[in-house]
Amino acid sequence: MSGENPLAVADIRPFAPTENTHSFLAIYPALGWTTPWGRNGLAQLSLVGHQLLLQNFDVEDWAENSTLVVEVADAVAR
Repeated sequence: MSGENPLAVADIRPFAPTENTHSFLAIYPALGWTTPWGRNGLAQLSLVGHQLLLQNFDVEDWAENSTLVVEVADAVAR
């Protein structure tokens, strides 16, 4: 570990607010996401090495000002 930065960022997982985590967990698998774990209104979603945390936390001001950008090569290809 000599010379490595111990504070180097290994991953970033944004929180995404939802009214009902359970409902959203029914949608994401159809888009290719998996759910490595979930409990008590919080779930980690994973897709090709990228993760986000889906949180059952409905604060309107926060939700309206949150943006999650997912970039794909070709959205029409499927």
